[in-house]
Amino acid sequence: MSDSKKAKSPLWPLWLILKILLILAVLTGIGVAILVKIGGNSDTLKGSIESYISDLSGMNASIGTLNNILFYPNISIDFNDMIIRKTPEAPPSATLGVLNIKVGFWDALKGTPRIKDLSIKNLAIEKGLVTQDNLFVDSLAIEDSGAGDTAKLLLSGKIGSKTLSGSSTLAAYGSGDERNFDLGKDRHVNLQIGDIQISGMMANPNLSDISLTDFLLTQSGSKMIAGNMDIKSSGNNRVITGKLTSGKGSAIEPDLTIGAGFTKGSVTTPTLHVEDIAPLLAGIGKLTSILPQKKSSGIDLSDQNVDITFNAPVIISDGKTLASQVMALTVKDGVLKAESNKGNVTGGDLKWSAVVKPAEKSHRLDLIAKIDNLPVDEMLTTLSGKPQKFTSNL
Repeated sequence: MSDSKKAKSPLWPLWLILKILLILAVLTGIGVAILVKIGGNSDTLKGSIESYISDLSGMNASIGTLNNILFYPNISIDFNDMIIRKTPEAPPSATLGVLNIKVGFWDALKGTPRIKDLSIKNLAIEKGLVTQDNLFVDSLAIEDSGAGDTAKLLLSGKIGSKTLSGSSTLAAYGSGDERNFDLGKDRHVNLQIGDIQISGMMANPNLSDISLTDFLLTQSGSKMIAGNMDIKSSGNNRVITGKLTSGKGSAIEPDLTIGAGFTKGSVTTPTLHVEDIAPLLAGIGKLTSILPQKKSSGIDLSDQNVDITFNAPVIISDGKTLASQVMALTVKDGVLKAESNKGNVTGGDLKWSAVVKPAEKSHRLDLIAKIDNLPVDEMLTTLSGKPQKFTSNL
C-alpha cells in the first residue's frame, strides 16, 4: 500500500454523519433567521393573500388593510376590511371586518391541525352562497381561560332575521405562548337558529369520517328528531348509517352509500307512527331550509342514479297496527319510480306504483294502486276502535 494512501478510520461514517448534521443545523439556523425577518404589511404580501383567497373562492378578493403577517415562530395573518366580489365590477358578495389567525410554524410544517388564536368579526355573506338567507357573523372566536385541557369556540350572528349562536368544545394543550387548540377526538356542539336548536357529540375517528351521537333537534323546546349518525368514507364514496327517532317512537335507520351521481342502499323504519310523519318531515325541512336552494323550473334527475329500498314492517295509526310496506325507489335516465310489490293495509294486499317521467315543458305522473282481499269490516273496526259491519247496495 502506498504511503500517500492512508487507511480510512473505522469511525469515518460517524464523522460524515456529524458533518451532515452540522451543515443542516447551520442551514436551519439561516432559514429561521430569514423567516424571522420576513413578514410585515407590504403591498406585495397583501397582493399575495388577495390572490390566494381569490383562487380559493373562485371570486375576486381585495383587502383594505393588512396589519401584519409573520412566518416564524408563528404563522399569523391579521387584516381588516376584506371584500369578495364575483367579478371586479360586481357588488360585494361577502365582506369581512377583521381576521386574526395564528398557528405554530412547526405545527403547520408537520401538518398538525392545531391553532393558537382565531378571531373573525363582522363577516357578511349574501344569501344563496352559504345559507338561504343573508348570513352575518358578528363574532367567531376562541374563548380560553388559559388553563386546563379544554376551551370553547363561540359563534354569534344572524341568518336573515333569525338569531344565530353556537359553540363547540376544543381540546387545549400547553400554556402561555405555547398554548394551542384543536377539535380533539370528540366535542360537544350546539347550534341555535331562531327557535331551532341542534346539539350533539361529534367525533372524527379520522380526517374523513364523522360520528354524531346524542343528536337532538328541538323547536321551541319540543323534541323533533333525536338519535345517532355515522358518515364514513369508502373509497370516493360516503356511507351513512345510524338511527333517528321522532315523536311517539318512530325510527329511521339509513344504510346508504352516496357517490358521484348515485345513491343506493336501504332505509328501514322498524315502527312508524303515522302521527310522527308530519313532525319528522318538518324537522328535516327545518334543517334543509337553512341551506341555499337552487332555482329550477322543474325536477332534473338526468344525472342521478338512485336505488333505495324502504322497509316499514309496522305502520301504526292512533295506537293501532294499520299496515306494512316495502317500497323500492329508483331513478334512472331521469325517470323516478316508486313501487311497492309487498305490503298490506288492515290485512288486504297492497300493491302500487308511481312514475314521474320528464317531458319537454313539464313532468308526467303515472299512479297505479291495487288492493286485493281487503277486509273492510276489519279495517273499519281498526280505524274506529269499535266492531263495524260494512254493507253496500252497489
